[in-house]
Amino acid sequence: MTITHGDVRTTYEPVWPAVAVGDVLHAGDLLGALVAGHTGCPVLACLHWGLLRGSDYLNPLATFRRVAPRLLPLRGGTIR
Repeated sequence: MTITHGDVRTTYEPVWPAVAVGDVLHAGDLLGALVAGHTGCPVLACLHWGLLRGSDYLNPLATFRRVAPRLLPLRGGTIR
């Protein structure tokens, strides 16, 4: 599955899409469901995520804004 964001594209594999070609997406929209059991994945399911500008692959992690880590409670207010 490929999503166009202006001059860059993100790719997600293997994904069963929940959207159709031409749909306009917004932050937080469901893109699809991860398909389990594909060859080359060391666990039950894993996502291959890419970022391209033209035919050049870029680092998709570079698109994230860096923020300080924080701990959230798991259960009953305890932090582990």
